[in-house]
Amino acid sequence: MDVGQAQSTLINWQSCTDSGRDHKKKELCGRAPGLRYHWNGKGFVPRPGIKKLILLLDGTWRDEDLKTLLQSGWDEIFYPDEMDRLVKAIV
Repeated sequence: MDVGQAQSTLINWQSCTDSGRDHKKKELCGRAPGLRYHWNGKGFVPRPGIKKLILLLDGTWRDEDLKTLLQSGWDEIFYPDEMDRLVKAIV
């Protein structure tokens, strides 16, 4: 898993096989809040400078998986063949 930052957007690129999809979905559902918030010593607060989380998925994902990932906190999800749309989504 690679996470990069472009401006105020964090981009997580995740490859997955069909056999590991359910495990990766669970992992990514927990990763979104972990990337968006941090502990400041008193409580969890939004991570400074981060306005958007984008997930770039490589592999075969079901519509139900994508819906669950969006509900967990990812703002947008793209596939590698949608890089032009991903670039436009960066804030």
